[in-house]
Amino acid sequence: MAFFNYKGSQVHYESKGEGTCVVLLHGFLQNLSMWDILVERLSDSFQVIRVDFPGFGRSEVLLEEHSMVAFSDCLIQLLQEINVVNFQCIAHSMGGYVALSVLQKIPGCIEHLCLFHSTASPDTKKNKINRDRAIKCLLYKPDLYISTAVRGLFNQQFYLPLEEEIFQMITQTKKLSINALASTIKGMKHRKDYNKVLSNSICRKNYVAGRLDPIHSFETLKNEAKFNGAVFIPIKDGGHMSHLEQNEQVHRILIDLIENIED
Repeated sequence: MAFFNYKGSQVHYESKGEGTCVVLLHGFLQNLSMWDILVERLSDSFQVIRVDFPGFGRSEVLLEEHSMVAFSDCLIQLLQEINVVNFQCIAHSMGGYVALSVLQKIPGCIEHLCLFHSTASPDTKKNKINRDRAIKCLLYKPDLYISTAVRGLFNQQFYLPLEEEIFQMITQTKKLSINALASTIKGMKHRKDYNKVLSNSICRKNYVAGRLDPIHSFETLKNEAKFNGAVFIPIKDGGHMSHLEQNEQVHRILIDLIENIED
């Protein structure tokens, strides 16, 4: 367990293994533990770095807004402190927004970016309205919001088989700062359009998307990947949380991508 100081806040990260660097970025309502299985399988051959974004996991809340730009600045500082120049990156959902901000700021650093159930597009007008509603619900009825939001990450067919994992996520999320969660929702709402950044990037690019994803449209991500010159990888029977829903299949895909194994 390790921490670094970012603008007066202690941010938790972990680094395991040696070799070329792989950075794993978690999504909203999650923390670096979502990558436990992948870390164990990669760390024999790679240096694997993962971080709890401010306000999540063991990291403290930031005094400023929890914007995707602030999160990317935080990540860049960590990478500089531990002397990481180039790396591959797997970024889940919100983590993808952060990775794209990093790609814009220091475009040569990411050699391979995998958007894992994530998008380079900004929120639509409808999504922004839903973010505002989510913030109101979170502030007035936090337990209801958290239970609903965590379950909303999963396709309904996985509620029963993943009942324990969902319960643990809800329990962990209820320990977090409500104001930090609200600030992060606002940060996602105001994120930029990074399609041009990604399209112009010469790094190796992948989208991994689930047909059963309740958060991001499968077909929309497929078209976006094509526009941005990225290889699109479908998960037929998985959704937004495919690393839990289709554990073995998805971890094999992610490992193959990092090892650059061609089909």
